[in-house]
Amino acid sequence: MKKDSIGNVKLKLFGKFIQLRITVPSQNVTPISILPVLHKIDNKFVETAVEIFVDKSAY
Repeated sequence: MKKDSIGNVKLKLFGKFIQLRITVPSQNVTPISILPVLHKIDNKFVETAVEIFVDKSAY
């Protein structure tokens, strides 16, 4: 059985398109084992929000 799958996620956040490529388990997992994937998504959201709001505050 295949252990992992690649997920491509495209979102629009604060008017900016972002793309995430994440590796996710193909089998049932515990919430703790999925934390690295959630952490990567959270980091991208924060990074994008900072870029958007810092750019806007420069004007």
